[in-house]
Amino acid sequence: MPAKLYRSCIASLALAGALGTAPAHADDSAFARSCQALVAQSRIRVVFEDAVLARDNTRSLDELKALSRQSSGRYHQVYGLTQAQAGARYAVRAAMLAHADGRVCAVPSLEVTISVTGLTVYLARELGNNDCKRSIVDEHEQEHVAVWRNHLRAGARLLEPILRQRLDEPFIFASAQEVKDGFRGRVDAVLNPLLRQLQDGIVAANRQIDSPQSYQATGQRLMACP
Repeated sequence: MPAKLYRSCIASLALAGALGTAPAHADDSAFARSCQALVAQSRIRVVFEDAVLARDNTRSLDELKALSRQSSGRYHQVYGLTQAQAGARYAVRAAMLAHADGRVCAVPSLEVTISVTGLTVYLARELGNNDCKRSIVDEHEQEHVAVWRNHLRAGARLLEPILRQRLDEPFIFASAQEVKDGFRGRVDAVLNPLLRQLQDGIVAANRQIDSPQSYQATGQRLMACP
């Protein structure tokens, strides 16, 4: 019944932008003001991409145990299993301004897609046509499905204002080459910890569903079925 661990995949970054040049006589304070003005051009968007739920009732108990990689306990028979993968990809553009001394400031515009893929609920074929047992097991698996969808949907909604707040200052680089080499790392340093927090929330919620108490209650309900 456990869900597969969250996996995040960051797609390759394509950096593009319009590069302006500050006047040669501009002092540091003027350059800083011009860089800060670029923040108004930043656009941050985070969207959730759902998956169609697939069902598979052809696997045996032994096959589901192997898929779950969990040994059976007293109250744990793997009559059901939910598997999914989650990922994040982004596309970014930068508004940039170069100082005469070679320094460059850059402000990212970011579109992040948080997605769930491969969302599949397995019910063991040993359940057969026993509607009572199938309903109980499926009810449990739907809790896992809800965790994946609800956490990722909420995560997309909550990430957007946080990213706006944390990307409201320009990145300053010593040279145009440093922009090329370091821009992605700067964005990742902001985004990746937030994705890890989202991952941890999904794992914790799925573990709570799969607590010993939950397995015991589900086992007792199954034994009450005809």
